[in-house]
Amino acid sequence: MKFKEEQARYVKQYVSGILDYSSQYGSENARSFSYSISNVVGEPKIFPKYGDYTQAAVMRTYGRWWDGDVIDDLMCKDTRPQSSNFRSDDYIDLIFEQAVYPWSIAIYETYNPGGLVRILAMCEQFPDLPQTSNNNETNEDSTNLDLHKRLIPMPPYGCSRWEVLWESSESGCHNKSGRGARMFAPILHELDHQTRIIRLEFCHSNLDYYTEIDAVELTGTLHFYRSSSVDPPLHQPQTSIQQMTDEDVSESKVDLQLLQPPNPNSPQPLNFIEEKTTSQLSLHNNNSGSGDVIITNDVTQHDDVTTTQHDDITTTQHDNVITSTTYGYFSFLPCEIMDKIFGYLPLPALLRTSKVCRLFRDHSYQQRHLVRVDLQPYWHLADVHLLESLSARFPHDGVRERSSGVEIIEEDDKNKKNKSMEWLKFSWLGGGETITSEQFTTFLSITQLSMLRHLDVTSSPCVSDESLKLMVECTPLLRHLNIQSCDKPTSEGIRILGDLKFLKYLNLYRTQADDAGVICLIQNNSDLENINLGSCLKISDFNRIFEEIGKNCRKMKTIDVWRAKTLTSQGIEDLLRGCRKIQRLDLGWCIGLTSNSGSFDRLAQSCPNLTKLFLTANRTLCDVDVLKIADFCPKLELLDILGTRLVTRPTIEYLLTKCDKLKFLDLSFCYSFGADVIGSLRANHPHVSIKRSFQD
Repeated sequence: MKFKEEQARYVKQYVSGILDYSSQYGSENARSFSYSISNVVGEPKIFPKYGDYTQAAVMRTYGRWWDGDVIDDLMCKDTRPQSSNFRSDDYIDLIFEQAVYPWSIAIYETYNPGGLVRILAMCEQFPDLPQTSNNNETNEDSTNLDLHKRLIPMPPYGCSRWEVLWESSESGCHNKSGRGARMFAPILHELDHQTRIIRLEFCHSNLDYYTEIDAVELTGTLHFYRSSSVDPPLHQPQTSIQQMTDEDVSESKVDLQLLQPPNPNSPQPLNFIEEKTTSQLSLHNNNSGSGDVIITNDVTQHDDVTTTQHDDITTTQHDNVITSTTYGYFSFLPCEIMDKIFGYLPLPALLRTSKVCRLFRDHSYQQRHLVRVDLQPYWHLADVHLLESLSARFPHDGVRERSSGVEIIEEDDKNKKNKSMEWLKFSWLGGGETITSEQFTTFLSITQLSMLRHLDVTSSPCVSDESLKLMVECTPLLRHLNIQSCDKPTSEGIRILGDLKFLKYLNLYRTQADDAGVICLIQNNSDLENINLGSCLKISDFNRIFEEIGKNCRKMKTIDVWRAKTLTSQGIEDLLRGCRKIQRLDLGWCIGLTSNSGSFDRLAQSCPNLTKLFLTANRTLCDVDVLKIADFCPKLELLDILGTRLVTRPTIEYLLTKCDKLKFLDLSFCYSFGADVIGSLRANHPHVSIKRSFQD
């Protein structure tokens, strides 16, 4: 680490280590540094140069070219509106040696900048340091002494919550500077807590090519200073939503700490807007505790007392006060209209409405609103109380809620079968140990998930062997499973997934899945159509994996084996004997495949429905292979032949003419295609996004 103090107030430092990340372009081998996320550690090495350098940190995907990799007729998403204008695709968790009050964070972007959409800080709590033996003074910087000698492992001590320091107001790439490296340092929200762990979130949807990060610089102070007129005006951090009465606490206990309220730039909760309305509508609990409300409306100007009967609504008016035994004007709306309105609320707003009144609580607890739940946009707000809230809305058939906790009951004691959740996206849940593995396991055990079809726990640290075992027991009808980048489950734990029988989609990217576990899954799930085994270092024989896919999964449509070094032409032969419906195939960095074996020729002839074919960094690919692809794959839309030395311009011209549906072609680092050639191809074929990487 290198840091320095400026005028005894500011501390500047660069990244000391990487705690976690969702994906990387480079190899997972610890000895490999090419395009590795670990390249962000230390001072800038590339800046201010601009271009594609192997010393930069690069993530796995970019643009919208990977959106269609999931071919699944059950991919009915959560259509509820989101609170933000963007959706993060990747993240990097950084650790610095010195805990500071963050003042500025500068990201050195050296290629295709603009993907950063959110910066978060982990607020930790540290123990008091004992007094030194030499004197009776206590070191004021007690939060950092343990880091002077070594970096702390995850989870960090005393982690409490995440705070948003900055987020983009745009839906995607926010780079307005055009081509060129930049140091991006947005104005941060004010944080009155020291931090040394920073998360960067990226959205690649509007990026033209891979974004590359050289370094990250954190500037902060050892003591907290409020914003002044000299410094940029900063926003206050998020606060906890705990201002509740005792009666509210007893009535809606599991909903109290669901989600922290948004920062001041976000829409405010419903109970904050009554003073801004013309009618000055305010809700108060009746002393009787019946849930009645008093509506104060300054529009009514009658001095006499009037009592009106309207269906089941009784209203008494006296001295400009209307007392209703129901819920004000909302009582006039049919239940169907109220449910429709609640269906348009973002998830945090839907959960918070349960604290407004009993009517709102009843509607927010309608199971139809949470049959499909997507928590990824709100991962940093989620904690165990959120899981308790979801469990309360979908209790297991053998579980019922009690004020003191959860009680297991016999099957004959239940009144009816509870409806199950069907679609869950828990990606990034539990980052920084905000949700532990034990808490997530408890959630699975007490929640009705028997009809769950879709489960996505991408990069969720709370997923463990025990939770995988419960997933298999509680979700027997599961058809879509994504445990990408979950590093806690062991190879033995992943083998438990072999008991699932109806999977159509399986993503094991960057997991500890081994040959035995994957083979068991393939043999027991003959309906598999999509499988991702990219960067699975513990799979030693990909030829055997492809052989089993060819024998058991004849409906296979999508295969991703990024960096499968043991895959050879024999595996391709075995696969093609049984799988002829393949549409999307990623063989990037599969260095065991060679052109002289005829693998690419047979692949093109056997898979006429191919729409995506990635042969990234295959140095043996030649003109003959590309010509075969052009002749036998008329539906091809995406082709990546980055790094080939043997393909020439006439062949590419023929490909572009023959494959009229082609939308994407990556010719980066192809020696026959300089800037002038690429420019000519783009001019002649404007409907195709032709990529060419370069260095200054």
